Amino acid sequence: MNIRSFYTIFLAACMASLLSCGIESTITDISLSGTVDVNDIAGEISGPILVAITNSDDFEKIASDPLNTVIDIRAIDEITNSFDFDLSNTRLQEGDEVYIFGFVDNDYAKGIPNPTEGDFIGFYIDPATMSLSYRLKSGVNSGIDIRINRRIYSFDAEISGSVIGSETGDLILIAYAGEITSSDFTSLDFDKVIGYKKYAKSAEPLPYTMKIFPFGFNVPIDNVYLIAILDKNRNGIDAGDAIGFYTENENHLPTLLTIQEGCLADRDIEMLMEIPQPSGYEITIDGSFEEPAGYDPSKPVYIIIAEADDPAAVFEDPLRAIKYFQRVPSGESEFLIDLSSTEIAPNDEVFVIALWDKDYTAGFPFPSEGDIIGYLQNKDTFSFTLSVQEGENAVPSGGFEFAINKVIYSHTASITFQLEEGDASGHYETGDTVIVIAVQGDGFSILSNEIDMDYIIGVTTVPADFDISHRIAISPAIFEAIDVYNPFAIDSVYLFAVLDNSEANGRPDEGEYLGFYYSQILLIPIPPVYLYLPKTFDLVDGENTLPPNLFGNNRVRFSQTY
Repeated sequence: MNIRSFYTIFLAACMASLLSCGIESTITDISLSGTVDVNDIAGEISGPILVAITNSDDFEKIASDPLNTVIDIRAIDEITNSFDFDLSNTRLQEGDEVYIFGFVDNDYAKGIPNPTEGDFIGFYIDPATMSLSYRLKSGVNSGIDIRINRRIYSFDAEISGSVIGSETGDLILIAYAGEITSSDFTSLDFDKVIGYKKYAKSAEPLPYTMKIFPFGFNVPIDNVYLIAILDKNRNGIDAGDAIGFYTENENHLPTLLTIQEGCLADRDIEMLMEIPQPSGYEITIDGSFEEPAGYDPSKPVYIIIAEADDPAAVFEDPLRAIKYFQRVPSGESEFLIDLSSTEIAPNDEVFVIALWDKDYTAGFPFPSEGDIIGYLQNKDTFSFTLSVQEGENAVPSGGFEFAINKVIYSHTASITFQLEEGDASGHYETGDTVIVIAVQGDGFSILSNEIDMDYIIGVTTVPADFDISHRIAISPAIFEAIDVYNPFAIDSVYLFAVLDNSEANGRPDEGEYLGFYYSQILLIPIPPVYLYLPKTFDLVDGENTLPPNLFGNNRVRFSQTY
């Protein structure tokens, strides 16, 4: 919408307001009142402050058909900054939806208000539904607050494409130029919404065109998200509704856009997430983390709560693994995470992750090369996960540590291997699983048989199948004390395995069989008796196959109990 369209809107609005006096109303007692907040632009107001009511939030429709969309417009009370509309002489009824916005006409002289570049505008917004609408009640409708803080510019820009998918419902499209501070999409800062449009979506792909608001930001507008929220049952945004993005990323996280004047075409949106059904439990995680060396509070730290088989899922499939994230206030190391809106229930095992996003400019939190990350971990129980309980969960506590001490590297390193029954023969059943752990050599003591969790560089779970090859991916997050070469390589890596057949709890337990990639020493020649010892190998980028030992064997053998 450009400035010329604004002129048409408000000229027609004043005419419509006068003409409405002769229209017979179907309700005789309906009013709407509230206040206007202009504190953000104090000192920049040189003209009247006005409030308008429309029956549409489609600015294109308002511009093209103002006589049928603008209901009333009037100046506020300059002493109280309040407004009061008597809507009894309109066709409005109880239950009708109206849209309310205010503006400051700084260069007003006389006659028709004519918002131009340098004026300011603001909207009524219902944050619970991300809707601009207000549903009228019979009688008095009061307490409407409008914050006028967006400067008006003169440009014409739009985004177009298709919303893909067969799901149906009421669709809200949003162009958002603000930060994402949590995974609660109802907490978006509407002052940073620069485009807004609603559609009724059928099972077919939906072509869309959305105008960019010419207020609040001037082109070019960098770091813009394109978000879709699908209200499947048309009862407001709640559990089961879908969220989609425009994305070009393999992990399906949103791709940031730059808005220029003109049309940004072919920006298709895919519905990728579903708002979870809350578990019904009040669960919070209240804690703090150890600040990393050289911590710069100008770059944010996010706390990420994830559910998955291993922490690497946060990198590989973040939309599935991440259940909640929240930005820590700048310069602070304490946080309070409220999980009551998630499906997480008591006794669920979750990863608690801190990400220092060192290259952050905008966007979703995602670990990229050079960032620093930390996992909540318990070295006594060899656990990366926290079993949450109803109420407050304090972290770190009970033997847990929470330090941001792992550097993110960009690589594709993995290890292909086979399992060897060894001494575990006859001690496993179909369906049992094996926990496989890659550890850099400085994190393992042969004398004490202990592993330092900080030196773990990969974890996976595979079936207890001894006839096929398995694969473990090396984590992008490597402990800061480990020497990592360029191109990516790590010396002296052990590969361990645990036959997880007691409680299948994802960590080693007493009595479970422990295996490792090994070297063997012949102790007695006849009959042959061997001593099996853990053996290291050097890891490089790409796919790694275990090198054969002296006897030509390159498997991970179970040879003792934990």
